[in-house]
Amino acid sequence: MFRTKTPAEAQQALRIDRQVDLVSGGLLLLWTGLLMLLETGWGTGLTGVGLILLGEQAARWRYGLASDLFWVLAGVLLIAGGISLLSGLGHGLVAILLLAIGALLLLAAFKGRQA
Repeated sequence: MFRTKTPAEAQQALRIDRQVDLVSGGLLLLWTGLLMLLETGWGTGLTGVGLILLGEQAARWRYGLASDLFWVLAGVLLIAGGISLLSGLGHGLVAILLLAIGALLLLAAFKGRQA
């Protein structure tokens, strides 16, 4: 069964949540800067971003924080896209898949909304 967190536990969870956000944000910025300096290409970049996203969700799970299935799936897709670019296998197909999923997410977000 679930139990209610004490105020101290809730405060600790907020601190850990913020720390996980800061670490993943810092890693993303460091990774982006490194990629820009080294000019390694899209395959390496996408793979690294996917690994950072999965790492953040794993840390959230490890510390009992709310994780988000969207970011897990995004990480997996980015890794798949990066690996396909690095290996030269069907990167066009992965790009089309990413475009389709992105369009579906946008349609779902605005479905039924009125101006």
